[in-house]
Amino acid sequence: MKKIFVCVLSLVIALGLFTACGNHDPGLCTYTVYCYGAENAEEIAGVVIQFCTDTACSTVTSDAQGAAVFTGPPANYHVKIVTIPGGWEPAQEETEWDTGTSGEVYRLPFRATGN
Repeated sequence: MKKIFVCVLSLVIALGLFTACGNHDPGLCTYTVYCYGAENAEEIAGVVIQFCTDTACSTVTSDAQGAAVFTGPPANYHVKIVTIPGGWEPAQEETEWDTGTSGEVYRLPFRATGN
């Protein structure tokens, strides 16, 4: 009985390691950036965001719900805003940051420029 318990526990731990990012695909993590208007929480579509490692970059665009979703191997990604739709600008100074090695969710506020 003890051997069965140890085997089951080992399997649970191993599966937990492969899905540590909460993703359904083993070995992959999902990083989400929600783009929204700081004054009225309006979702902002069309923000182009880049996720880069030392060797490659991937570009994603925020959808109608303001979500820019990137799924890739767990890594420390350097994230930066590439393009912002007309009429908007970042509401904070930081427009680039680094992720951790597990899936993360970020909220990125913007403010209307009046254009």
